[in-house]
Amino acid sequence: MAFVAIAIKKMITNWINITIEDLYTYLAAPQVETLRRCAVAKSQPDPVADAIQNVVLSIRAYIVSNKRNVLSQSPYAIPPELKNDACVLILEVAQLRIPGFRLTSDQVRLVEDARGKMQKIVSGEFVVSLPNDCAMEPEKAMEVVVSRRRVITGKTLEGF
Repeated sequence: MAFVAIAIKKMITNWINITIEDLYTYLAAPQVETLRRCAVAKSQPDPVADAIQNVVLSIRAYIVSNKRNVLSQSPYAIPPELKNDACVLILEVAQLRIPGFRLTSDQVRLVEDARGKMQKIVSGEFVVSLPNDCAMEPEKAMEVVVSRRRVITGKTLEGF
């Protein structure tokens, strides 16, 4: 047996857009409101909304960096299995603008886990679901899971 290959079958799902309301799961309402309204100029837009867009675009870049992944046509949609990771990464970015506002040690651990998952997405260790509105046709990916060493010599080529 030269090699064993398996087809990577992905689940097709509706991708989601992260909203400010999603952040309330991770912080108390007064904390989220502090992030949104503290140290904001009169004409400045909501800084948390900007953080959401920037983090989501970054996550989409991680996803598309692995050729087996496909993006949704919706510009800010991500797979639902990355919702928790997106929210903690957004909170990390949003809290940086307010001195004295710090994530708890548990939240920092979740951020580190989310960053680790992004690296797994890039390497293909974590496969994201396909969007139901693919921006392009997904590849029919095959992955070699077992292979033996092949040595080419005059002896092994005998008979050809």
